[in-house]
Amino acid sequence: WDVRNDRLSSTDDSAALLGYAPGEIADSQIAWNELIHPDELDANHDAYLRHARGETPIYEHEYRARCKDGSWRWLAERGRVIERAADGQPLRAVGTLSDITQRRQAQGAALELAERLGKLARHVPGLLYQYLCAADDPLHGTFPYISDSVIDMLGVPPAELTRDATAVFRLFHRDDRERVQQGVLEAARTLRPWRCEFRLILGDGRTRWVNVLATPQREPEDMLLWHGYIQDVSDL
Repeated sequence: WDVRNDRLSSTDDSAALLGYAPGEIADSQIAWNELIHPDELDANHDAYLRHARGETPIYEHEYRARCKDGSWRWLAERGRVIERAADGQPLRAVGTLSDITQRRQAQGAALELAERLGKLARHVPGLLYQYLCAADDPLHGTFPYISDSVIDMLGVPPAELTRDATAVFRLFHRDDRERVQQGVLEAARTLRPWRCEFRLILGDGRTRWVNVLATPQREPEDMLLWHGYIQDVSDL
């Protein structure tokens, strides 16, 4: 991009992502901006300005762009300034443009599914969760999903566990910890359902007995995704 004269080069491939033939879109950023969805145009420009001011090492932003048939596709744009004038103003920038529509659609479907699951989970007496880990390291992972009932059962907000899965492991009673860990390791090796009853020590010092049932499934990139249910059996 020749910033000072607003001339873009090598734009035919970018235009083709949206169904336009070579030459149908003028070779300028102004012309390209007309294709960006109005809801994302200001944020896209702000992302560039932050990079132009030296606040970020690269410019990157995701936005919707209008196709020739009137539909919208999600694009990811990344670039950086490679030449500046003596006063620091950008002169030339280079970048890439990628079609991420399928990824965005998958994310949207996942969010919709999570919302539905959350509504169902509110009517389940126990705790529902998903746990993601490396197949060769099942004791260190993350919780992509855990139902809101975790607050009542464990006294830990869901957001805390999605950031730091070890927060729940620290609640294991020390006399049960090795038995629980060995069970997780065995289930990860065999991919068989894991059931275990053990004690948790809550933040206020109370002891709570729980029964856990979880099934691991193999995911791409040698990962395991566990689907599990935790029931409070303290009074049973």
